[in-house]
Amino acid sequence: NHRSVGIVTAGDFTTQPPHIGAQLAVALACIATWSHFRRLVAIASHHDWAVATDPTECCGATRDTWVPRLTTEAIPAIAPQLRRTQEVR
Repeated sequence: NHRSVGIVTAGDFTTQPPHIGAQLAVALACIATWSHFRRLVAIASHHDWAVATDPTECCGATRDTWVPRLTTEAIPAIAPQLRRTQEVR
């Protein structure tokens, strides 16, 4: 829809969370989105958007082990570390 941006990592996360590289890619995509809009925008998983009458198992049973790291509070905290990592290259 015209009021959201979708950032996706593909896979079945029922028993295993996404690889840390995929999680970092999502975090970087969020940072790029914020940079584009020049402000923090809320992050919600597909699971959070589901309506009560039509629930979803998305992002898998491992959701609570990795989705909370992708918040407007957590990602800016790691952004300086990501920047330093890129500068080292």
